[in-house]
Amino acid sequence: MEAPKGLEDLSRIELIYKIIEKSSSICNPCVRIRVLTKVATHLYGVDCEKARLIYQKIIKEVELRKDGSLMAFVAVHCRQIHPEESKRLLFNATKCPSQIGGFRYHEISLAVLPFDHKLAIEMARKNRSKKGREETFYQIIKDLAKKNWEDSFNLCQQIETHELKISALRYLIKTCKHEDIPLFIELLEKKIQDPKDGVKILCALFRRFFYLENGNVLLENAKAIIHHLQDNHRDEALYYYVKALQNSSQEAMCDNLNKIQDVDRKIALLLRSIRFGACPLAVSEFIFKLRGSFTNNERVILIEETAKKSIKKAFALIKSCEDEQRQEFCYLIGKVGDVEEGLIERPFFESEEEKEFYLAGLAENLLPYKNWELTLKLLSEIENRTLVETVLSKAAPHLVGVDNNRAFQLANAIQDEWLRNSALMGITERL
Repeated sequence: MEAPKGLEDLSRIELIYKIIEKSSSICNPCVRIRVLTKVATHLYGVDCEKARLIYQKIIKEVELRKDGSLMAFVAVHCRQIHPEESKRLLFNATKCPSQIGGFRYHEISLAVLPFDHKLAIEMARKNRSKKGREETFYQIIKDLAKKNWEDSFNLCQQIETHELKISALRYLIKTCKHEDIPLFIELLEKKIQDPKDGVKILCALFRRFFYLENGNVLLENAKAIIHHLQDNHRDEALYYYVKALQNSSQEAMCDNLNKIQDVDRKIALLLRSIRFGACPLAVSEFIFKLRGSFTNNERVILIEETAKKSIKKAFALIKSCEDEQRQEFCYLIGKVGDVEEGLIERPFFESEEEKEFYLAGLAENLLPYKNWELTLKLLSEIENRTLVETVLSKAAPHLVGVDNNRAFQLANAIQDEWLRNSALMGITERL
């Protein structure tokens, strides 16, 4: 009979522990303590009491040795088992600097961090290696930014290594607030001279604050900063600048959009502008003038964004498409369009197939509303079984938590093997 997993693990760890205790081959006490520490950490998930007893012995022995490096190692590993003892060991480890190499300062610093970030920074500063010291600063910033942003920002100013500093600043931007924007503007204007770095910081700010009101300090200063950039750096900065302007100033957005040289970036922004009130047909014509054609992905985005605002206008965009492509787009329009508009007013269809694709998409669009009666009514108008089963495969998971038996019955009723498996996978993920 196979032993339960927990018991199997316990017997293995106990065996290792006995071998370590009785073996004379490990004559180096430092190695012995490190191995025991690792064993106790593994044992903690199976037998907490036994792990604590092992750690108590280890802690006594390591304190007698007064080895700061070893203290730090044990303290780091016993944080979960003996948090108070771990904290005390770490403080004692800081009193043994002569025995601690640069990496140990790094290890102690990160181990102290959950308890006292100021002490963690102090320990990092003791590292004589500039590279090691600043690597530790960077790790501290990543952990501390959400808890104490101001101290993290001040610590970032002490990093001199170019790449690390920019990485740290970009990380800080992810957690900064609107009122912190002037700090980064000042850095961009006075301390960050390299255009490559300037554009990284500026774009990170725009990604963080992509909805800005007119008159915001970032928008006011970005124009002057972008003016000094050239070529691709300028284009990239303008791209994010225009994205921010789309929500605040249509006039300024259009002016800066025209300055972008890269056609793909310009088209991406034009497609996005539909969300903010731009006319889909006008956008479509403008894109055609820029390139003379659409990529399939651009066409899909154009139709999606238009359908969310007007199903009627979305259908106007697909008039020139080939039959097969029109059917796919009919499904897409039904799937993402305004549900109320889709139910009240049926658009004009070139064929019965188009109508069925549209109704299938609309039925899928209804699923989150859990209006099963209306969904089934729409499906009853469709003769194409593959289309019906496609919607049913997506409907079945929505029944989980409402009627689990019905969810499985619905999935099992699907004849297409791939769609049936897809439905069953969806159900399993929601259980």
